[in-house]
Order: sequence, then structure tokens, then C-alpha cells
Amino acid sequence: MNARRAVGGVVVIWDNRVLELVGLEVGLFSILCRFKNCEDGFLWTFMGVHGPTLKRYREFFWEELGVIRGLWIDLWCIGGDFNVIRFPSERSRDGRMSRSMRRFSEVIDESALRDLPLQGGPFTWSGGLNGQFKLRLDRFLVLEDWETHFSGVTQCTLPRPVSDHFPIPLDGGGVRRAGLEEVFSVEEVYSALSELNGDKMPGPDGFSLTFWQFCWDFVKDELMGGADDLRDFRPISLVGGLYKLLAKVLANRLKKVMGKVVSSTQNAFVEGRQILDAALIANEAIDSLLKRNESGVLWMSINLDKSEILSVGRVENVELLALELGCKVGAPFSTYLGLPLGASHKSMVVWDGVEERIRKRLALWKRQFISKGGRITLIRSTLWSWRYAVERESLWKLVISRKFGEEGGGWSTCEDSLEKGGGVGVNPCFSRSFNDWEVEAVERLFSTLQGKRVVVGLEDRVVWKETKNEIFSVKSPYNTLEPSCVVPFPWSIIWSPCVPTNVGFFCLGSFMGEVLTLDQLKRRGWNLANRCFLCCAEEEMINHILIHCSKARVLWELVFTLFGVNLVLPLSDRDTLRLA
Repeated sequence: MNARRAVGGVVVIWDNRVLELVGLEVGLFSILCRFKNCEDGFLWTFMGVHGPTLKRYREFFWEELGVIRGLWIDLWCIGGDFNVIRFPSERSRDGRMSRSMRRFSEVIDESALRDLPLQGGPFTWSGGLNGQFKLRLDRFLVLEDWETHFSGVTQCTLPRPVSDHFPIPLDGGGVRRAGLEEVFSVEEVYSALSELNGDKMPGPDGFSLTFWQFCWDFVKDELMGGADDLRDFRPISLVGGLYKLLAKVLANRLKKVMGKVVSSTQNAFVEGRQILDAALIANEAIDSLLKRNESGVLWMSINLDKSEILSVGRVENVELLALELGCKVGAPFSTYLGLPLGASHKSMVVWDGVEERIRKRLALWKRQFISKGGRITLIRSTLWSWRYAVERESLWKLVISRKFGEEGGGWSTCEDSLEKGGGVGVNPCFSRSFNDWEVEAVERLFSTLQGKRVVVGLEDRVVWKETKNEIFSVKSPYNTLEPSCVVPFPWSIIWSPCVPTNVGFFCLGSFMGEVLTLDQLKRRGWNLANRCFLCCAEEEMINHILIHCSKARVLWELVFTLFGVNLVLPLSDRDTLRLA
């Protein structure tokens, strides 16, 4: 609805991912929209209004509300600037009840509307000298059945950045909250459990989530109804896995609504994105403006208090723009999420702060505050080359590809094409996700492929990497296969999804001879008395404490008896792993 000079005007904006517009009517003082919820198909009507400022037009306003309201029988919600108050308490100056106030209340009662309580302050408009005169002109009015459907509806005032009216959001997400607050069903919990990787870090008892998945029929009754609080579970009840399962179930519920409340261009709280990608995109945008010798403004929105705009080049009236947006003007070389903006990536000085923070974080590894599984996850998340090949539709990848171009799946600058003779880049495609033990191999692969180009026009040829001249000879494979006594690495046993991560790393250390038993410490110069702490009879070596110790033998015999197995254990732990 068009404004009359600087007065009036109504704009109704909605999110197509949440609401579907099925009807529209425009009057002199209002816009009537009929919506259908995309989530549950619920039909309801919203009316955005701007009441007249002159008293002689006010009765036409009330009549219009009644006429337009009669077009549809759906539940009703009306909101906007009514330009009239209901009670004397809704203005800062004392006064008496007027005819306009009484008429407004009569219209609300006749339409069976409810005036929701206002939180955050009693007034929605301020004017006069230094804003001393205050009124409540803006409000939301709803039908009782509408409020019942959207349970827990509230309206409150927010700080006003520019206008003389305070913004009033109506929190009407009751249907969505009701879905989030429902009691977990057995099917929902089991579905979340099935999606979890069984090789996750185990709980205090040492068991991984594979145990939950394998023994679901046995533990589901205790899990679903045997406790009222997480603290009711003992450590033997896999409290570590329970927290992971609870987080997964909640994440699955939030996933259904997160896409409707988070913008597609946002880099936080979006699946498959990292918050620091925003810093990369911002730097690339500034770099493009500087190289084209153009001016522009970059708006870095973190929250209402920390948002700022960054001017690139010569920008006029940037202070007025910042005042209009309700933010501040940032420094030419500012920081965003702790990373420098607009600085040369070749400058060592500007990255000193980042390097210092990274070194402090990495120092925690030496204190063993981060597990080996956590280290793998951190390394995986920082491999940009790997992320570029795997993340097909990521926002940061689209920005990089659009700016630099793409050659066979990898980005390249113009300089790269000139230096490499215009070759075609290598684009590795993987048929499945990587396992934890494959991350280092993938990293080595991308390091090898980095900067490589396939030269167009030359014939393919077979290369034998075991010789210096890359030509095959009979002697070279013989020399490669000669050390046949070497025990092959039992990767399928150690890195099995059914084996907890910490157990897998221990088996790896045992196979490589790196477990710090007393004999290993003595080889490294420690002056220690070497005795097995279990039997106190023999020297402590890895083969002894795992296989030959009398205490370990009792445990092995118990396991063999339980499973009905007759087996003679090998002499070494390496042969035992191969046997498994």
C-alpha cells in the first residue's frame, strides 16, 4: 500500500520457505494476506494496517477492517500502526479516557480479538522535544484460536535504530516449538543412532556407539524409560555415548526447521559450512575491489552490537550509511572473526596474531587435551584443497570458482595457466567418504597433485616409479618383493568400525613397537627396574603383558571358554593381530 508523502504505507514481506501466499486484498488503510504454513498446511489471515492520523477518517478505518475481515473465515492476526491508543496509561502524559479510545476497544471486542501484552516497555513511539512524548500506537491483535494454534505467542519492543517507532517482533513459532518439544519416540532415537558412526570416541567405559547399535533391542527399554535424567545413568550405561545420541536426536529435529530460519548466505549454523568461510569470502571481495580500482562497502554483520561496515576505496557519506543501518564504521584494515581483512596475504606482520593463537591451540596437543581422533577431525577440517574437491555447492567454493575460474575441479589464477602452459587441472572424484586412517593418505595425494597439470596434445604413457629412469626392468620388482619376511599391516583389523578409536591406536602402537613398556623406556635411557606389574615375575615387554603373562593367560582362557574357541596364541602381538 503506497505511502502519502512521509505518512502511511504498508509493506508485507514473508519467507516463501515458511509461508505460501494463497490470497491478497488491498484496502485504503490495510493489506490482507491469506497464508498457508508450508510445515503443516494451516491456513490463516494476516492484516497489516496503518491507521489514519485524522479523527474524521478513523470510522472509515474501522469499517474497512470489518469488511475485509468478512472475506475469509480463517483465523486472524492483525498488526501495524493503528495511530490510536486504547487506555490513558498507553501515553506518557496523564489524561482521561476519550471517545477514540473507547471506540478502539469496542472494535477489538466486536471482532473477538485479543490484545497481546507488550514486553520490553509500555510504549512503541516517541516524539516531541528530545522524544519526551511517548505513545503505544503499534500492536498485534489475534483471535484466541489463532493464539492457541501458535502456542506461546509474545510481542516485545526492540531498540529503534532510525525510526521514531520501536520495532515489534511477534514470536509465533509455537507450532514449530511444539514439534521440537515432543517426547522422543523409539523410532526417532533408533534412526538417529543408526546415523551415528560407530567409530566415535567411546565413553568412560571404553565402549563405542557400535555397542548401542548392536545391542539396541536389549538397551532400548532402559534408555527410553529407565531414567528421568542423564545423571541417573551409571558409567557402565555408556553415558558418553548417550550424550552423543541425545545431541544427534536434537540435531535431527533442528535440521527440519534450521533451513527456514537461517539465510542461505549465512556461514554459521548451516550444515556443511564453517563460520570462518565468511572471512575468506570477505577477503576475496575486498581483493576484487582493490584490483579493479573500485570503491564499495562491505557490511560485516555479527550481531547488533558488533556489526560494522568497511569502506573500500573512496566512499562518500559512509557515516550516514552506518547510521541508517545502525552499525559503526570499521577501520580500513579491520579484523573479522579474528582474521585480518584487506591485508596482503603475503604480509607476515598482519598474520602474527593468527599465528600466535594457532600455536597456543596446537600446544594443547602436547598436553594431550585433544585426542588422536580429535586431531584427525581438526586436520580434516583445515585441508582447503580437500574441501574444495569434496564440497560441491559450498558458498565459499562458488565465490572462489567465480573469481578465479575452475580447471577440472581446482581453482587457478591466470599466472598458473601461463606457467604451466595452459594445461588441464586434475580433478579427483571419490566414490565414498574418507575413513579416519585414510586422511593422511588423501593429504599426501593432494600435495602430490598440487600444481600439476595434464598437458594437452601428448600421448599417455606408462611410468614405472620403482626405477630412476621410470622404465620397467625385471630386477626392480624382484628387489621390491625381496623382503618377504615383513609382516603386512593389519589395517582391516585395527581400523575396523567395531573397534573403539583409542583401542585402534593402542593396537597400532603395539604393532609398530611404540608402546612405552618398561623395556622400551630402558632403551631410551631410563634407569628402571624392569618387572611386570601383573605377575611381578618376568620383565615387562609388550608381548609378555598382552600374551605370555600368567594374568593375561587367565583372561585369554576365560574369553576362549565363553566363545567356545580352542586356540594356541602366537608368540608375538604382531602375529596375533594377523591371526585376527
